[in-house]
Amino acid sequence: MTRGLEPQGDRLVVATAEQHLRAVATLIRHHGRAILGQFDITPPQFDALLVLMRHPDLTMGELCQHLYLASSTVTDLVDRLERQQLVQRVRDPADRRVIRLRLLPRARELLDAVLEARRAYLARVLGHLDPVDRRVLLRSLERLVDAIQRESNGQLPALAGSPVSPGPRPQGWGGTADPAGEGEAAAEAPEQDPVPGRKGRGGGEGRSGPVRLAIIGGTGVYDPEILDDVREETVVTPYGRATVRIGKFRGLEVVFLARHGAGHTVPPHKINYRANIYALAALGVRRVIATAAVGSLRQAFGPGHFVLVDQFLDFTKNRVSTFFEGGEAGVVHIDVTEPYCPEIRSHLEAAGKALGLPVTNGGVYVCTEGPRFETPAEIRMFERLGGDLVGMTSVPEVVLAREAGLCYATIAMVTNYAAGISGQPLTHEEVLEIMAANGTNLRRLILEALPRLAAEPACPCVARPAPLKVAAATGGEEEPRP
Repeated sequence: MTRGLEPQGDRLVVATAEQHLRAVATLIRHHGRAILGQFDITPPQFDALLVLMRHPDLTMGELCQHLYLASSTVTDLVDRLERQQLVQRVRDPADRRVIRLRLLPRARELLDAVLEARRAYLARVLGHLDPVDRRVLLRSLERLVDAIQRESNGQLPALAGSPVSPGPRPQGWGGTADPAGEGEAAAEAPEQDPVPGRKGRGGGEGRSGPVRLAIIGGTGVYDPEILDDVREETVVTPYGRATVRIGKFRGLEVVFLARHGAGHTVPPHKINYRANIYALAALGVRRVIATAAVGSLRQAFGPGHFVLVDQFLDFTKNRVSTFFEGGEAGVVHIDVTEPYCPEIRSHLEAAGKALGLPVTNGGVYVCTEGPRFETPAEIRMFERLGGDLVGMTSVPEVVLAREAGLCYATIAMVTNYAAGISGQPLTHEEVLEIMAANGTNLRRLILEALPRLAAEPACPCVARPAPLKVAAATGGEEEPRP
């Protein structure tokens, strides 16, 4: 039960709080506009660029709706952005009559520079507080936002989730959302993100709730072909950006993340695992199915066989494998007795049996650094240590997922026997050929399992408190993230 403030005894507290909040908003807004001035960009232009980053290829009419501005005003705004080589108008290939707006590389560079300048300013300001005060401040701000939403009885737009970077209209940061009425344009209320959060999850996008399911596509799985109404969104995290695609399958909203980027452009040892997992948590994901191409150490697991991994051996060398690196973040010793979610594995096993696919529930994944393949001597060692499969990506991904409180499982698809077992040299082309040949079965397995995962998790994973605290899409009673 929530207790309201006493009207007499706390009147001074309310008045003082209102004064301080107004002062903070004014000061940050003033400095935010000064930052934009350094980059020769106006607040309305900045707002438009942020919206276009979050929602690529909008039409002029759609941009008007996001900005809450008249068509003539937005036309002039886009004309200026086009002259500055920040935006270009392109014809929709599906309908040549439709003109869409696309960000140019210079715009993305500009946005990165502005966001970095904002973070630097905040870092200097927060540097005047000791670590305990900073954590208390963040905790208090999260509770304040939650209280405001509760008081509004759901009438306010849902807030974006992760304490990362401002959404498209960070109030008081030089944008046009101005409670004092001093901004250059009207506020984009559905896109508002007063607490630092992710890009790409504003209100008004027809999303009824948090996205609860995600697929991480490994080698050979780069496009969300199984989903309908796919849209791309960019999530900005403390660890960098992560680009995801969100679509629907039988009414379920599903996030798809290509682990290696589009077209396999990122090698395993360069993947930004922390940004990827943080982004999924920020989007409200609860369950993750990851795919992986692996080599087999066992004759029983031939090419085309699916193994639902239940343990791992970590032989990586140079990867950051935790969100908690000491300092303010603290130190967390996460339990990984059962690193891969048994409930998701059970559903995948049942789906495989229903489809008549070769699926084995249980196997030890040996994770190597890559990108080279393993030597026969290494494979013999891994086999003696109890390894069943060898790959390059499951660690630290599975560990980070556990720290973030995500139920995570891996479908390991055997593409070849490991070095020294088959007697033939290994090539990446061989891996891709097997993935292509068996991609249909992999999609069938995932499609069969997805509806089974729509219910709330009831696995041991959810019984463990997640040490990484990421603000939910509607705020909430969460500890500050490290």
